[in-house]
Amino acid sequence: MYQCVGSQFAVLNGNNITHLNQSKVQNFSTWIRIAQGSLSVKEQHWLAAFSVTGTPIRLFPRQIDWQLAKYIAQSLHGNELTSFRATYQLTNQKLQLTDIRLNAQPINKTWLLYQKKC
Repeated sequence: MYQCVGSQFAVLNGNNITHLNQSKVQNFSTWIRIAQGSLSVKEQHWLAAFSVTGTPIRLFPRQIDWQLAKYIAQSLHGNELTSFRATYQLTNQKLQLTDIRLNAQPINKTWLLYQKKC
């Protein structure tokens, strides 16, 4: 996701964000994703190399979150968003969301967020 999509790995400590990888994309979304589950080997290396404390997070380019916002709005049908969970899947040069749960209800579709030859 870092090379192909231009995501940024960072650490959140209070209100401070420390960027740990260098991405060419500068136009990041303000939506922050907490890195849950196992970190990749690369992410673990970045954490060790920078010796920072806080919560590991991932930042995505604004265009990806605009696409995500469209999917969420279409699926909510005017209702309020109370919870959202999903799994990112990067395959065949596509970034998709699977296992989507919107307001605790499953969405039985895959959402395509980004497609580009890497």
